[in-house]
Amino acid sequence: MARRQNTKIQARLPYKLYYFVCEDEKSMPYYLKGLKQKYDGKIVIKYKTSHGKNALSVQKEAKKLQAQIKNTGAYANGYKVVVCFDKDNNKIEDISEIISKNEKSEVMATIYNNPCYEYWLLLHIKPTAQGFTSSEQCCRETMKEINTHYNQNFVDLDKFKSAENIFNIVGADLPKAIQNAKSLKLKDYNSTYTNAYIIFEKLIDEANK
Repeated sequence: MARRQNTKIQARLPYKLYYFVCEDEKSMPYYLKGLKQKYDGKIVIKYKTSHGKNALSVQKEAKKLQAQIKNTGAYANGYKVVVCFDKDNNKIEDISEIISKNEKSEVMATIYNNPCYEYWLLLHIKPTAQGFTSSEQCCRETMKEINTHYNQNFVDLDKFKSAENIFNIVGADLPKAIQNAKSLKLKDYNSTYTNAYIIFEKLIDEANK
């Protein structure tokens, strides 16, 4: 009975849910942890780590989650389940298919970064679409820029990638990252790319209503 009443109460709340399903275990989830602390209120932000080995398995897990959320009927103002993954060893055909399908959905979305999530962090500082030979190169460039721009002293790459306070460091420049990404008009999934700004811009708009 209590569970039914709780569901009915939630159904009356004018909240929109953003649920992120992440391929990685630390980097993106730690960024989302800070995002949640700042914007959770008029919207609901949740995130989880997928244990899938590639983009297709993350998408599959997100679809199951989407079906579960739909069945609860808990969010009166709707919801978005956001699939988050990097280029890694994913095939461009799979990436393109996932993004295309989710763009056509009202309840699914995609955050895809090439070569890695740290490229999205770099856009908090400057608009650049430079080519990277590897994820490691991108991470090192981003770490160097963050050290300089935000007066940080990261040295170890693994510690930088697992910094739990990363949003506290760069979060004030999230609107700048959105504008930088939009200005680049990135289209090639097989090159330097991010579409993170799309969902984050919508999330901020919803939170500020």
